[in-house]
Amino acid sequence: MLVAFFLMAIRVASINSPVMGSDEYAYFHAAKYEASGEQLFALDPYLQRVDNKVYPWLYRAWATGSVQHADTVGRLFNSLLYCLGGWLLFGIFRRCMDRRSAVLAALLYLAMPFSFYATTLLPEVEFQISIYLLVLVWLAERGASSWRQVVLAALVSATGYLIKPHAAAAILASAAYLAWSRVGLAAGGSALKRAGLGLLQAVGYLACTVLLIKLLRHVLDPAGSSAIVASFYQAYLDQLRDPHYLLKSLGSIAGYVGGHVWVWLVFFAPGVVALLADLRHWLPRRRASAPVAAADEGIDEARRKLTLFLFLLAAAMLSMVALFTDAAAAGSEFERGRLHGRYLEALLPFLLAYGLWWTGRGAPRWVALLGFAAMVSFVLWGRFWFHLYPWDYPDLFGLFDRKIPYWGFDHVARWPLRLSLALALVCWAAFAFTRRRWLAYVVFVAGAMLAAHGQMSAWLKAENELTRQVLADGAAIRAFLGEEAPGTGLVATYERFGQASYLLAALDTQQHVLELAPGTALEAQHVPKGAQWIVAPASMDVRLPEAWKIDLGTQRLYLLEDARVRPVAPQKPVWDGVPLSIDTSSAANPSRFRGFRPGEGWGRWSTAQRANIELPVLVSGRVRVEFFGWAADAAKIPSITVGVGTAAAKVPMSAGGQDHQLVLDVSTPSDSLWFESTPVNDGGVPLGVAVARVRVTALPAQ
Repeated sequence: MLVAFFLMAIRVASINSPVMGSDEYAYFHAAKYEASGEQLFALDPYLQRVDNKVYPWLYRAWATGSVQHADTVGRLFNSLLYCLGGWLLFGIFRRCMDRRSAVLAALLYLAMPFSFYATTLLPEVEFQISIYLLVLVWLAERGASSWRQVVLAALVSATGYLIKPHAAAAILASAAYLAWSRVGLAAGGSALKRAGLGLLQAVGYLACTVLLIKLLRHVLDPAGSSAIVASFYQAYLDQLRDPHYLLKSLGSIAGYVGGHVWVWLVFFAPGVVALLADLRHWLPRRRASAPVAAADEGIDEARRKLTLFLFLLAAAMLSMVALFTDAAAAGSEFERGRLHGRYLEALLPFLLAYGLWWTGRGAPRWVALLGFAAMVSFVLWGRFWFHLYPWDYPDLFGLFDRKIPYWGFDHVARWPLRLSLALALVCWAAFAFTRRRWLAYVVFVAGAMLAAHGQMSAWLKAENELTRQVLADGAAIRAFLGEEAPGTGLVATYERFGQASYLLAALDTQQHVLELAPGTALEAQHVPKGAQWIVAPASMDVRLPEAWKIDLGTQRLYLLEDARVRPVAPQKPVWDGVPLSIDTSSAANPSRFRGFRPGEGWGRWSTAQRANIELPVLVSGRVRVEFFGWAADAAKIPSITVGVGTAAAKVPMSAGGQDHQLVLDVSTPSDSLWFESTPVNDGGVPLGVAVARVRVTALPAQ
């Protein structure tokens, strides 16, 4: 567990920025600015209205030590909570299975690709933990469920619902479990009497859960709505009440359910089959037998209880996700054909555990054929039939390559898919023709997880490179503007749910947000009343001639005539003449560079016409500027202009790297060292001059 947490902490430290930008921004900032009420959503009408009454309390705990580092604390908290989930699962599995299966399942859980969610600011881990706790409650006592279990399960269910409304599926599954399980587990009394008591407990559980949801909602958010269903989900429920819509959509809903089961069979075919086989105990006239008898009667009973609840939970969650996806697809082409697997990830550790338990007890050979066929068919057809984004099912990262038309990034790794297919062939063959079937299955699952993590790491690295500059630009704008009053600025964008989400996260303020159609110019009629400044991408045509423009890499800051905006950073100290050595490599603070590409080991390329390096002090007097550099294309960039503040001089350039020196008389103190050139297009990327080993030295006055 400690090793897993350490590896997750490394991932948090190496990324330290939003990954699922739009969703993370919605949860985190809705919690941070909860006190502002509807103002945040009025200023940014595109912001998702997440319904989570627990998250704001989590944010307050994360921000106790430092508001600035609350996001990092939150990611580390989620990572730790995920690892603790391994202990919970081990406790569940140990009650139902042999020790080897329980240990292997808990250890492999820590390595599952959906641990990716633990390093984000989404409440996925908290939701998963609520499911594990609910399972633990139902297995806590032998025999039929007691009223004490009913009340405790209602408390866990209500909390899970307030974390994520998708827990409604677990609530329905629990009610069905109470009604069904008492008939099969309770000894003595007529079946009718047991069924009646089961129904009574189910109704009591539902009533207690609803009451606790209302009570906890009021306690956690006294000023909020007391409605059980948030307005965001109410629209989907209204649509689902229409029988004509349901009949018309029955085929697509069944397709979504089938798609999820298909994904499960790719990695957890033994677990799916074992779960269905063990369910036979609950069918009429078959309650006296199970597919494999356990040595301990208590373990046998606990596993059968787990089997029934998991089956009902899987049925409820599959139905809920399929209905939700189909309803969302009716209003969004982006949602059509999409499998939202992250709402089902809590089920996967159980499918894994069932597979390990069953393969250790002689699962039939034909399961190997089922698993191999599921893998090959999904690679050939499933990846293309569904719009299945890897972050919806992180487990599938290893099955994606450059052939996927709707997803990709530069430098997609090819080896994960090849490794996954090779493992499927070798391990399922070993499964079919050797006695150590559990070992063959462990190797297959572990190898598939490794392949998924490999592709995921490549994707996260690409995402980090893609968003680093916009995050740095946002941080620079925030530092320049300071703490601006809400509604005094406008953030204009062409893609609110793309790069703009990362920019908004870096700005970290409540301002107007406007999404324009690509190619639309920003004009005066788009600017809301009272706005004093505007942030827009450099590619946007902004027709505000009265505004003062500041270029900041990928973004531009426009200060309007009536703006009273000034830098709020403290006055920098005057240079004491000690030579300044400026690190331009990837190790340097990116917020000090404007108009440059992200740093590399040797330095960095300029991309803007005027690229700026912020000096730590105010420089003045006679100075010598030294740097090692070269031009992207010496024929098109024969020289550049280098300056400090208002003092500047031309420097001839070549295609080969060489040392350059120039002497400047800086009359007005300045902290800006800039390089001006005309970047050339290099494979779609503008490049100007490469800058490394920068040094500023004071010279005697003449």
